[in-house]
Amino acid sequence: MSWRFYDITTPQGQITFPSVTSVIGFYNPDKIWLERAEKAIETGKVVHSILDRLSKGGSLKSDEWESLPEEVRQSVRAYIRWQRESHYKPLYGEIVVYSLKYEYATTIDTVGFFGRKGAIGDWKTGTIFKPESVEMQVVAGKRAYLEMYPHRKLDIMFWLELNKKTGYFTDHRIQNEREDELFAKFLGMKKQAIPNSMNTNIKEVSMTLTNSQNNKVTKYQQKNLEVQAQRAMAIESFKIFYPKATHDAIMKAAIYCASYKLDPGRDVFLIPFKDEWVVVWGIKATRKVAQRSGFYSYVDDSPRVMTEEEQMKIFGRIKEPIRAICKLRDERGNEASGYGYWPEGQNPQGTDKGNSPENMAFIRAERNAIEKLKSGAIPQGVEVMDESFIKGDDTDFQEVPFEIEASNGASNGKIPVSENNATAPSPAPISKPSNGLPKPDYGVCPIHNVPWQSGNNKWGSYLYHPQSDAPKGYCKKKNVDKVNLETGEVKDGKEDLKQLYIKDKGTLFTYCLDKFKLQPSQVIKDLGLSSDMDIVDLQDSWATIAELHLR
Repeated sequence: MSWRFYDITTPQGQITFPSVTSVIGFYNPDKIWLERAEKAIETGKVVHSILDRLSKGGSLKSDEWESLPEEVRQSVRAYIRWQRESHYKPLYGEIVVYSLKYEYATTIDTVGFFGRKGAIGDWKTGTIFKPESVEMQVVAGKRAYLEMYPHRKLDIMFWLELNKKTGYFTDHRIQNEREDELFAKFLGMKKQAIPNSMNTNIKEVSMTLTNSQNNKVTKYQQKNLEVQAQRAMAIESFKIFYPKATHDAIMKAAIYCASYKLDPGRDVFLIPFKDEWVVVWGIKATRKVAQRSGFYSYVDDSPRVMTEEEQMKIFGRIKEPIRAICKLRDERGNEASGYGYWPEGQNPQGTDKGNSPENMAFIRAERNAIEKLKSGAIPQGVEVMDESFIKGDDTDFQEVPFEIEASNGASNGKIPVSENNATAPSPAPISKPSNGLPKPDYGVCPIHNVPWQSGNNKWGSYLYHPQSDAPKGYCKKKNVDKVNLETGEVKDGKEDLKQLYIKDKGTLFTYCLDKFKLQPSQVIKDLGLSSDMDIVDLQDSWATIAELHLR
């Protein structure tokens, strides 16, 4: 993840503190709760800016409103609906606070009042996979705010989920009884994410940066110092993620992260291979770096498996291993073809989660094409893999077999193999360390008597365990829960859907959109109402919609 820092001016001088979101994001490298697509990030920035303006008594002109993207307008509509119903009175917005005692800083979205009770809150416009992370962010902001303003009082903590699709909201309140627990957990994350050695490096580099500014150094020198800071942080990150990795491998990986602005454990990985550690880039990181110099597109339905005619044309022979081709075209119309293969009989890492030999061949072909089309944009001689199958707390890192074969006998500098292509014995599995807390007990599958494991995908978290005889190679808890263990019958789950708890109108419209693809206007029509203001019994309204569309 990319670290963000605040330069805080105090009576003792300028101090650099890490941001709260960086600490929390570092702790969850494989499913960073704040991670968003570029468009979603921009949407959130615009929404925050508008809400800050509205909270200060400002307004929007009609032409300005009409020019905004629909997602932004829906988010603002959700905020206005919430403010009318909650009678919230904003006092401050977008203020930077910091803690000298605990050495961190953050930006608070809003401080205000519900009646006579002081409140602190946060706006969220995207999907939240880890609500507890947002709660920790709010709690950390509250502690820093009260450290700076000890005579003020904040009775209520909340975060508001603004649905940019429906224009409705979900108001999440944080229990005051959990404040100490959440703050202690945040401090534990900070201690692990930024150990003393990293703090020392950061402070030393920060002091050098401050001195260099006073001495009016050149932009080149300034940039070099920033790279040193990024490298120092990357080194400490890799030491935490891969405690058994060699010094040389860690230094090499840290240099890549600092030079190409990549994140340890999310873009760049270390994997044991035979008696050494190998630096591996994720394919997404490779694309990200390559497209900084211009976008490219895929041509001829590639990447795909090569035809026999293509193999004969390029290599002059047909071989057993799976061979793939990837054709790319940049913005200027330049094209390049890349080739990759995966040896027959070798199962790549992550097959239990969907990886395949074809996928590995495709990735290597794309990397080969990128090296040709974007010459110099990415380093030569670095292995590439699909990060979806090499990161995660439950992943055992195995060796990376075999190099990518290039056309005309050219070497791509990939990991070498022995002449007989024999697979070396796997080293001891290496996994990322835990946070020092006991590993959660998710229970045992009642069918296979195997412990559940935690997994994540784009829809959220789930429980599963590998099962070789299952259709997809694994068994999911949500599927087992549908089975009557006494009769073996599968429940349809329709009746359970009606029992979902509807907290507010935002939840009602969100469920209607997710479960039945119904827009708010259609929901109101199905309920026989003229507007959402006519909705009185939320639970009854949901039961009516569910009954109507589950027939």
